[in-house]
Amino acid sequence: MRVWIARTQPGADRLAQHLESRGFESLVYPVLTIERSGNAMPSGAFDIAIVLSQHAAYAVAELPAGVGPTLYAVGPATAAAVQAHSSRQVIVPDNRSSEGLLELPQLRNPKGQHVMLICGDSGRDLLPQELERRGAHVVSWPVYRRAWIIDPPSDSDWLRIDVAVAGSGEGQAAMADLWFAAGGSPDLPLLVPSERIIASAKERGWRQLLVSDGADHGAVERALRRLESSE
Repeated sequence: MRVWIARTQPGADRLAQHLESRGFESLVYPVLTIERSGNAMPSGAFDIAIVLSQHAAYAVAELPAGVGPTLYAVGPATAAAVQAHSSRQVIVPDNRSSEGLLELPQLRNPKGQHVMLICGDSGRDLLPQELERRGAHVVSWPVYRRAWIIDPPSDSDWLRIDVAVAGSGEGQAAMADLWFAAGGSPDLPLLVPSERIIASAKERGWRQLLVSDGADHGAVERALRRLESSE
């Protein structure tokens, strides 16, 4: 099974190495690239900082040392990236999502607390809206932006793939533009990390959608194994 991995780097290469060690063939071709935004950290004191992506983790190095927020990360990969820049303890939900963060006991009643979301310049509104509904004061710090890669791979055989792996809703949209412009079939199985992406993926023209229930390597591999066993 040849797998198109369209995630951003360096995650795309790490996933490819994992899958290739498990017997899959991979084509690594990200459709998004990450650029740091250069936005200054918001002023003021914060009780909580939540890091919503591995790409945002570098910014924790700018947090004042020895004082300030409790750190949360949306998943273990993001937590590992945070710990490469900070020695602080990082709290991670079992459910690796914004919903999982909201289920944490520490965030169920944040009334009066000041929360900083360290994130990209686009994303879901669920977390800030729900935290504010619960009484928190929420400020976003967008530290990176995504840019689309619009040129197809130089590999002339790149359309010979069996399944594609998207890393996000924006990622599948960029994949659709590239794939369908090259004459790719809408019946190519597309693996997405959560149910919430399915509706937007269908609007883009994908017909065969699979959910991996997470973006970690194990979740992706298990979903690919399910696809293999169904063929």
